[in-house]
Amino acid sequence: MDIRALNGNVFVEPEEKVTESDGGIIFPDTVHQETRIGKVVAAQADSVVLAGDNVVFPAYTLQEMSVGKEKHYYVYIEDIICKF
Repeated sequence: MDIRALNGNVFVEPEEKVTESDGGIIFPDTVHQETRIGKVVAAQADSVVLAGDNVVFPAYTLQEMSVGKEKHYYVYIEDIICKF
């Protein structure tokens, strides 16, 4: 299915929650309640983020939707905190 982002939305594939660091530090669930990390699936051509970028965004701004059997989020471009 071809997804096209419109009106300042960015479609993001959620990353799995990291519960433990490589060094053995265990992250509590509260860490994941404030921010989320995901990989951009679709964005507008003139956007500062592109498909394939990893982004961080507040958990309270996301909207969840399913495309086929996959879960995706859509967030407004203004709500993205950073890309890496």
